[in-house]
Amino acid sequence: LKKKTVSKTFSESLNSLMEKLRATEHHYIRCLKPNQTLKPGDWDNEFMFKQLAYSGTLEVTQIRKAGLNVRRPLKHFYQYYKVCADDPAALRAGTVTKRAELLLKQLSVDESKYRVGKTLLFLQNYEIIDQLDKVRELRIMEYVINLQSFFRMLRDYRRYRIIYRAVLRMQGFCKSWEIRRAYNEVRGTAKLFQRYARTYLAHQKMLDWKDVDDPELTPAKKREILLKILHPKKHGAARIGLSGRRRPMRLQPARVMGDDADDVEYAEMPKFAVSHEGWLHTKIGKWNRSEKLYISLKQGTLTIFEDHESLTPVLSYNLAVCSLKSEDSKLVLTRTEKLYKHKVRSVREIGRRIKGPLWGTDCVVLEAEGAPDVLPKWAERLEESIAEAKLVDAYKMQVNLDGQDEDGPVNQKVAQVIKEGYMRKKKPGNSKIQDLKRTWERRYFVLYNDGKLKYYDSRAKRDEKGSLDLRFFSLQEIDEDVEVDEEEEGEEKQALKVQNQFFRIMKGKQFALNSGKHVFFLASPEREVCDEWIQTLQTTLAILYQKSPIFSQEFLRVCMMDGTFMTMPMTETTKCRDVIRHLCKKHALNNETEWGLLEIWDHPGLPGGLSERKLPNEELLLDQTTLAWEQAARKRYGLVSLVPMNAFKLVLRKVTSLLPQARTKKEQHLEFCQALADLREGRFTVPDKTEIYELAALAIFKDLHEGMSDEEQEEELLLEEGQLTAQLHHYLPNHWFKALEMKRGALQKQQLSDWDALIVHSFNELTRSELVESESMSQVRRIVQAFRMETELNSVAATRMFIERVRLAPLCFSAQFVAEMWSVDKILKVLLVINYGGLHIYRLGPNPLLLSTFDFNTLVSWQSMNDSARQESIVVCCSLL
Repeated sequence: LKKKTVSKTFSESLNSLMEKLRATEHHYIRCLKPNQTLKPGDWDNEFMFKQLAYSGTLEVTQIRKAGLNVRRPLKHFYQYYKVCADDPAALRAGTVTKRAELLLKQLSVDESKYRVGKTLLFLQNYEIIDQLDKVRELRIMEYVINLQSFFRMLRDYRRYRIIYRAVLRMQGFCKSWEIRRAYNEVRGTAKLFQRYARTYLAHQKMLDWKDVDDPELTPAKKREILLKILHPKKHGAARIGLSGRRRPMRLQPARVMGDDADDVEYAEMPKFAVSHEGWLHTKIGKWNRSEKLYISLKQGTLTIFEDHESLTPVLSYNLAVCSLKSEDSKLVLTRTEKLYKHKVRSVREIGRRIKGPLWGTDCVVLEAEGAPDVLPKWAERLEESIAEAKLVDAYKMQVNLDGQDEDGPVNQKVAQVIKEGYMRKKKPGNSKIQDLKRTWERRYFVLYNDGKLKYYDSRAKRDEKGSLDLRFFSLQEIDEDVEVDEEEEGEEKQALKVQNQFFRIMKGKQFALNSGKHVFFLASPEREVCDEWIQTLQTTLAILYQKSPIFSQEFLRVCMMDGTFMTMPMTETTKCRDVIRHLCKKHALNNETEWGLLEIWDHPGLPGGLSERKLPNEELLLDQTTLAWEQAARKRYGLVSLVPMNAFKLVLRKVTSLLPQARTKKEQHLEFCQALADLREGRFTVPDKTEIYELAALAIFKDLHEGMSDEEQEEELLLEEGQLTAQLHHYLPNHWFKALEMKRGALQKQQLSDWDALIVHSFNELTRSELVESESMSQVRRIVQAFRMETELNSVAATRMFIERVRLAPLCFSAQFVAEMWSVDKILKVLLVINYGGLHIYRLGPNPLLLSTFDFNTLVSWQSMNDSARQESIVVCCSLL
């Protein structure tokens, strides 16, 4: 054997050293001599320390230690240690950097011992990592213990389910036995009733035979018929054929305790119970042509509509002033009095009596085709409803103007006077020329507690000039502009001088009673008198609406943003807060303070020219909201039995999203439906239309992935142009398509094709391409980029991104209030909008104009004051940077 040389030994030692270096992750290499004797196993600590000190290795180590030498990839650190967080829901942020900072704050790591970079996390030492690993082990151990307890519980839970099912079976058997016993009792009682009824029918049949002299009715034949009546199962059923007719229904007022039968008659207020609807061939006027129209009978009112969807009224009758006559295969309904009765000259009255039934609107002829039992059923319903309407119309209400409820009965024989006095009246003409001919007339008005407002020539009340049935009218105050020139500042007000006496000119006041297209103006030169009449009529109308309410007084219907609705009972004490709490509990919505109840009208009839309003939490739904709907319905539609379903509705919407609460699946679905509705209805406004296409692409991605399995979602989805043309109206604003209807067919197809191409391009870029951050990126792309760094793109992520972008728009996910903005020289009524993006001020009108926007970061102070003199408004003072 050859002796090892020095070079051979050095080579082996060097190879061993290189193997050790390759097995480690080294950052710095320094060779040191363990001793000066060159002997193995001899380690000189003092000599080694001197080498480390003189070579600067200790100083490098100290500097490295002070310079946060422990480094970890930011994304890996967050994914690995986020299980240690006490509140994972509070780690929501747009980027991984912010989420890592929130995680370190929750873990109580000293801020001086770490720095968060763009892609790396810098720590001072490994002790922090050790502490985090210990916390992570404890958390994982807790999860493991929970899993173990769950699996140990499964065996006992299975036994519990078996016993529970057995108990349910036993309960079901006992309940079915009780039901069977009750059924047998009811069946035995029913058989007894049937026996007596058959005996009564047989007796009536024998009485009919006494008046009939028929030689074919032999005693054997009579016996056979009677046996069939008494025992139909044994001897076979027989047609009874009695000659008796049904007695007409007679409605009598229900008497209450304390009635005085000698002097006066008292009764409870009757309620309408008859309702019917359907299609009939109708002639308005006997000489006019027949049309197939939709007819509705409800609350003592017969209304003829063009169709059952739009519910556009053609003609309405108050059945209390109508008479019904049945002719050959048709019904003739004649109106004897109009909604507004006014005494005219005898010649004109004769002309109206001739014109009204023949070619006017005072007569309706109902005809039916097909089923022979249609008209008899309508005749029966109309007769019953006419009797009901007359009884309700003549009922006298209890009207208390002092605000105190009186439980005493009301005299139903004599109508009591609520208020009377002189006023001016004016009925506008059918044209501008007729309107110029009409003048103000002074009449003596008398208001009775049966709902009639009558007027006479004088206080004597001898000659009645006309009357109105107030339960079909609504009151509206008229704000008139002052036509007198204003004096300059510093001058005295001018006065009227007559025969050396001075008089001051005072402006009067007027108001209107509206019922659809019918308007009746009342005025008084004394504003105090007019104010008293307005207050009295408002109180009286609120009570009279109870006779024939258009909207339900017992149930409330609330629409949800996903297209469904809920019906819940309503009482006099039901408040908006109670409904919101019930709906949030029903649909498992976490924070009820974020949701609000909005009333939406199909016309701008709310204060400020708005069509929607957020209801205050303390508002009474029956005495305030429903009463306002009754007034608005009578003003817009007049005398009708039904109004369109979307004319007045309550909608549950999310009015704020400032609180970082965890959301359930149902809540997130409602938020997405609300965001999509805001996009389609035009609430979402943005200067760049590209964001609308990108939002439409996210909504399409969400809808496409909802019904897919996990394996199908892993596959890449690529759209091509032309696939979405038929579904564009589900994802783009509605006013785009309304504007498109005015264009030619070729231009419409080209525009739809362009929209389809833009949405497909945005879809493929957002879901497949890598998004590069730049200053010109849209808000949607920034949100998508932040989400894609945190999680994979799926239907849930697309829903969250869609909601996140839409809620930043001023009019989306917001609470709106009518407010007053004060300036130096005037007060301007504005629309105040508060949402996630800040405070936005709009000018009131059908199309609100954005005046200014304030971010919450710029608001120094916020103070609100309730103005008791101005209802429906909020006065807000803001101090801005």
